[in-house]
This record gives sequence, structure tokens and C-alpha cells, in this order.
Amino acid sequence: MSNAVRFSNESSPDGQSLVRISGYSENWLENYTVAYTVLCRTVDGTLTYSIHLMAESYSQRENENRSAGNLAYVKRILIIDDSPLVRRSLRSVLERQQPEWTVCGEAENGADGIDKAQKLHPDLIVIDLVMPVMNGIDASRALRRLMPEVPIVMYTTFADPYIRNAALAAGVHDLIDKSESSTTLIGRIKHLLVAELPPPSTNAA
Repeated sequence: MSNAVRFSNESSPDGQSLVRISGYSENWLENYTVAYTVLCRTVDGTLTYSIHLMAESYSQRENENRSAGNLAYVKRILIIDDSPLVRRSLRSVLERQQPEWTVCGEAENGADGIDKAQKLHPDLIVIDLVMPVMNGIDASRALRRLMPEVPIVMYTTFADPYIRNAALAAGVHDLIDKSESSTTLIGRIKHLLVAELPPPSTNAA
């Protein structure tokens, strides 16, 4: 079994300070992986917290199926997130539940993500919102200009209407709250990879 825990101080888009506790536990004997994020913040003098859990199980048969998959149909996904724990858990969930998908690369901020995207030519990009150096909205705006045919999914803790509208205007095709299940994320990605993409918003600049 392997475990990891990470603490970080962050600021939400509305200026509030919060503490993120991220963890990852992998039990190879029971073929089970769990990743979790706890966000703590003070609201009107009261400490509040939310727990976001991503868990998935897999079998030897699923791994064999992935190895035997037709590489001509493999879809390449780039993950952009400043948390190595989130990147690792996303890679695990995406590749083990969908044998025809592969994570072609990881980036720790928006600027790094733009560079990796131009080098790796992914079929889809999963991007966080709050990151150092360059945030997800600014990076998505640049990625949309560079590769308009590549769908972008923003996977973030901050999924309020204001953020959603700003993300869509920047060229993001879908926004998913990290509190939702991994099944939701996989379903949205699957839809974008097989559907004819509508023209991105003309508001992106």
C-alpha cells in the first residue's frame, strides 16, 4: 500500500483564504485506489469544510484489456493541475476505467500546460482553475487560440456560475466540480471525444 498527504494554503477566486488537504491511498492487494481533497475555510467566523472523494477499483482483467487494446483508437489526454496527487489520481481513474484512453502528459500550471500541449498534441485537455504562474482560464484562452479543435474540460473546486461563464467564454467546453463523481467526469470526456464539437464561444479572445 502507498499513501501520500499534501497541505497547501490557497485563495479562492472571491479572495477567501482556504487550506487544501489532499491525500492518495493505493492498495494493490485489494486492487483499490482512493484520492481525496478536504477544503477548509472560514465563513462569517465559522470554520467550514468540504470533502471531495474519488475512488475506483480495478481488476487484472481490465489491465489486460487495456494492454491488448487497439492503439489506433487510443485517445490522448493531457492533465494540467498544480497538485501532483490530483494528477496521479486522475491518471489512475482515466486509464483504468477507459482502456482506450491514455494520459500523454502532465503539467503543474497553465504555462507549463500550454508548452506540453504544443509538444504532445493531446486529443483532450483536463485543466484546473487555481494554479500558480498561470490560471486555468488564461491558459484555456491561449490553448483555444493555438488548438481550437482540442476540447478542454475544466475540473475545479470552484464551479459557481460566475466561474462557469468565464471558463466557457475563454473556450472551455465543459466545467465539472471536483465534488462530483469520477463517473461524471468520464461521461463528459467520453461525450466530447466522440461528439462533433460546436464552435467555441465567440467571446473568447
